[in-house]
Amino acid sequence: MPARLPNLLWIVTTQWRAQACGFAGDPQAHTPSLDALAVVAVNHTQAVTPHPFGPFARAALLTGVPSPENGVQDYFDPLPVETRTIAHRLAAAGYATSSAISTVSVCWQGWDFATSPSLLRRASPSRPRRAAPQPRRCGPTSGAPCREASR
Repeated sequence: MPARLPNLLWIVTTQWRAQACGFAGDPQAHTPSLDALAVVAVNHTQAVTPHPFGPFARAALLTGVPSPENGVQDYFDPLPVETRTIAHRLAAAGYATSSAISTVSVCWQGWDFATSPSLLRRASPSRPRRAAPQPRRCGPTSGAPCREASR
């Protein structure tokens, strides 16, 4: 029987420093879930962003190629459909992959299941509720390429 692959959870944040977590030493931060995860996880404490602007940084992290060489040259540019991402590499290694990425314009390529929390966000009490869009099933196991439907 082949060895079981370890679970991977990759959390990438924007707009705040990693030191803003309780496990990283901020006495005012209340981050119990992240603190518990940090006890059993690998924490990269010397990581830096490849780009100071979120969409470009995420595209570079997902592809291993800096912007604009990876095709993302504008805030709303999706990665080109043919772009290989970390999701493709993980799938080739035997992983089932899923992504919940904050920016729908960046990357759907390679994931077995991909969605954006911003698409699933509930309407505020002052607005009527709308049905949430269904997450996309895409990637190598679905037969459908992952790409953004509209900008």
